[in-house]
Amino acid sequence: MTGPVFVIHGVANRDRGAFEARVKDFGDRLRPTEADLHPVFWGDLGGRDAFLDRVIPTMGAAADSRAGAAPGTEPMPVPPPDDPVWTFLAGPPPATPTGTSTVRDGSDRWREGLRIVAEAAAEQDRQGRAAVRGTQADWRSELEEAWDELTYLPRLRNATVLADVGVALAEEDTEAPGGQHVRGAGDWIRRRLRDMDRAAGAVIGAGAGRLNTYLRAELSPGFASFAGDIAVYQRSQPLIQQRVRDALHAYDEDAGLADRPPQERTGGENNPACFICHSLGGVILLDLLTAREEPVHTRGLLTFGSQWPLFQLMDPRNGLGPYDGETPVSLPASVGRWINVWEPMDPLAFVAGRVFRLSDGSRPQDRTAQHLVTSGLWTHSAYWGLNVVRDAARELVRGT
Repeated sequence: MTGPVFVIHGVANRDRGAFEARVKDFGDRLRPTEADLHPVFWGDLGGRDAFLDRVIPTMGAAADSRAGAAPGTEPMPVPPPDDPVWTFLAGPPPATPTGTSTVRDGSDRWREGLRIVAEAAAEQDRQGRAAVRGTQADWRSELEEAWDELTYLPRLRNATVLADVGVALAEEDTEAPGGQHVRGAGDWIRRRLRDMDRAAGAVIGAGAGRLNTYLRAELSPGFASFAGDIAVYQRSQPLIQQRVRDALHAYDEDAGLADRPPQERTGGENNPACFICHSLGGVILLDLLTAREEPVHTRGLLTFGSQWPLFQLMDPRNGLGPYDGETPVSLPASVGRWINVWEPMDPLAFVAGRVFRLSDGSRPQDRTAQHLVTSGLWTHSAYWGLNVVRDAARELVRGT
C-alpha cells in the first residue's frame, strides 16, 4: 500500500451510507492489493432529483400485455403513423458508409416495400431456388391485395428485411406448394404473410415496449439527474470542491500531517495524492488539479465515465488553452498519471488521449471497457463492477 486513495462519486448519489458501502466493496475487489480508500461524499450538495417522473414525457408505444391469450387470437396494438419508437424500430439503419439510405423511400413507402418483396421472390425463381414461381410482375399482382390487409410489414422500410420476406415466400418449404405458379398460390401466400405480419408485430412491439421502458425509466432520469447535478455544480463549484479539500485535511489530521507546510500535506506539490473518480467526480477533481490558485496535486488519477474532456473542449477551463484540432492541450504538472476508462454504451463518457498531453509529454491512457449484457442499456453506473476499472485502480495503488 503506497498511501491514501481518495474516491469521489459522480452524479445522482444522495445516500452517503450507500456510497461508502460501495467504496468498501470496491476495495474488497482490489485484493490482494491493499488500498487505503477514503470516500469523498458531496451528493447532499447536488441537485434535487425527487419527482423527476413528473416532468419526463412518455415516449413511444407501451409494451403490450398479452398474458394468457391464445396464439393468433390476442389483440395487437396498431401504432399511430407518427409514433417515434415504432418508426425508429421499423425504419432502415441510419446510413450506409457512403451516407445514402439503405432503402429508397419514395412518396409511397407502402408500394416501395411491396416492390422489394416481389423483386426478391422473383429472384428466387430466376436462381432456380423457388418452390413458388413467378416474375416480379406476377408476384406484385398477387401480393398487392394481401399486402393491403397487413398491419406491420407494410410499415417496414428496411430493404434487407423486406427482401428476406420475399425470399421466405418463394423458397423451398415443407408447406409450400412446390412447383406451383404464384397466381395459383394466393390462399397459401395470404396465410404465410399473415403469420409473418403477426411475428413482425410481436418483435417490434416487444422492442418498442422495452425501448420505451429504457427511455422513460433509465435514460431520461439518468440524463435529468446528470443535468441537474451539472447545473448545481456550475453554480456551487467552491462549495462542492471544498469537500475534496476537507477530505484531504481530515486525512492529514489523522496522519499528523496537518502542521506541515502546504506543499508537504496530502495533495500538495511534494506529497501528491491518488484519486479514483466516477463521472462528475472527475470533473470536480480535474478542476481542482488545474486551479490557478492552490491546485491539488495527484500522482495517479483514475476516471471513468468522465465528461471533463468534453467540458474542456467546449469551454476551456481554469486558463487552459483551447484545443485547435491539432495541438493537444498541455496539462500542468499537478496532473500526474491519468487513466480514463469509457464504456461503449455510456453516452456520458468521453476520451482524453486525443485532446490532452501531460507535463511529461505522455498522453492520458484511454481504456475501453467491454460492454456486458448484465450492465443493461444505462451503463453509466456500471463501472464499479468492471474488471478494467479494478485493474486500473490496482495499477495506480501499486504505483506501476
